[in-house]
Amino acid sequence: MPPQLKLYQASPLSYLFVSYWVNYHSHQKQQQAHTMRLPPLEVIAQWPKPNYEHPVTRNKTNVIFNSTLFPIVSILIGIRVYTRLRISKSFGIDDWLIVAAVFPTGIFSALALVIELDLGWNRHVWDVDFSDIHRVTRGLKLILVMQVMFALATTLIKCSMLTLTYRILTSASSRLRPWIIVAIVVIVLEGISFCCVVTFQCRYVPLIETFSALLRHES
Repeated sequence: MPPQLKLYQASPLSYLFVSYWVNYHSHQKQQQAHTMRLPPLEVIAQWPKPNYEHPVTRNKTNVIFNSTLFPIVSILIGIRVYTRLRISKSFGIDDWLIVAAVFPTGIFSALALVIELDLGWNRHVWDVDFSDIHRVTRGLKLILVMQVMFALATTLIKCSMLTLTYRILTSASSRLRPWIIVAIVVIVLEGISFCCVVTFQCRYVPLIETFSALLRHES
């Protein structure tokens, strides 16, 4: 039996994926690279029957790590800020950068918990109930925000470490300081490029709304 016929006899989730794939492929046929995000029909046809009531999920490792490590990191950064402000009185750019990195890191950790505990994105894709349009669209948008927050946090942390290295080498070696500045510029440009690529590759932002519209149409 052809994969297309199998898909229409399978779960509603598979049917939605087929509708999305056909619609997207027909309108973007001239841009074949855009279909790389979509699973092939043969793969979707082999998905097992969805289990919405008792799906197989991951353990609570992600929840435990986020709930434990982020408070510890926040306490350590608080100790660093207090030491630099009150004891050594040498609060610098590297401290500002690491404090700024706390906010996107906290947003990333919080969204990771929301996606896993509230939206149920800790299971197989065929066990995700795509009939809840707003829930799925919300999850896709939160994933996009998480990727941007991850890039922003890692960029700030790297720049903070390099700025601290620059401060240490100020009185030790003047040869490495220009290279550190170059490294900071490269990391900043890399972070900006990553955010732009993640946000706009394959027309990702419009595709979220397109997928939502298709789900609304099929429901």
